[in-house]
Amino acid sequence: TAATTFDSFDSSKTKTLPSSKFEDLVDALGEGFYGDERDAQLAIIDPDGKGTINRLSFIAWYCDLVKSSEQDGEASLDSEEEAERAEEKENAEKAFSAMAVGDGDDQTILASDFGKLMESMGTTYCEEEHGKTIKKLSQSDGTIKMDSFVSWYVNWLFCGDASDGESSDTESESGDGDHEDSKSSLDAATKNDTTTATWGDAFKID
Repeated sequence: TAATTFDSFDSSKTKTLPSSKFEDLVDALGEGFYGDERDAQLAIIDPDGKGTINRLSFIAWYCDLVKSSEQDGEASLDSEEEAERAEEKENAEKAFSAMAVGDGDDQTILASDFGKLMESMGTTYCEEEHGKTIKKLSQSDGTIKMDSFVSWYVNWLFCGDASDGESSDTESESGDGDHEDSKSSLDAATKNDTTTATWGDAFKID
């Protein structure tokens, strides 16, 4: 840590070090600042230019440095995904426009052309998988608007688009299974009753 590293250089325990030790400190922490960058970082710790590094100022500087690096890493990933989303959005709009009728935001395609549109973008079309999507995106006149399709497509590409019917289908299958189990139990119980009745009749005294 920054505190441990600083203390290892502060043999006199004065809690201050000469600024000439800055490069050794950052090297020990696994960081590397040289030239103008080193001077800029040192100026943060020693803004008055006293030529010394205060222990608390050094620790605070290092904590801010680590936090900033983590945020930059997250921001980098976010910006990369945003760039990819923007690119795919543009591709989807171009492909849609090539098949659409109308202008601008009013462009539409027939719902029946959904498969052709997907395949034109190099995406495999599955009637079973995309059937519910077509119903969800279709307007009352049987067409699909560009903004609806593009919004769905980008989300589907990056986040997936779980079918609303999956849970109900699963529940239905589960319900059928329960029904079959109940039926089997009922049949077994009826069979047992019949068997009991037969044995009872065999020993019945008239």
